[in-house]
Amino acid sequence: MTVCTPGGGGFGDPYARAPEKVAADVRRGYYTADEARDLYGVVLDPERFSVDAAATEAERASRPKQAAE
Repeated sequence: MTVCTPGGGGFGDPYARAPEKVAADVRRGYYTADEARDLYGVVLDPERFSVDAAATEAERASRPKQAAE
């Protein structure tokens, strides 16, 4: 039996993660488009899962900054 997960607890500010990498994870089935928005502030086109750059920038700007580690 093999179990694949999208990763561990993460490292660094999730809003600083490259949007294209988040989109690639959604296309691989690791996350849903809603989870990409909620976890990483990345807004995706719902049909192609491509990054909506303007909406992503606005989404990330509307969120509080992460505390320094």
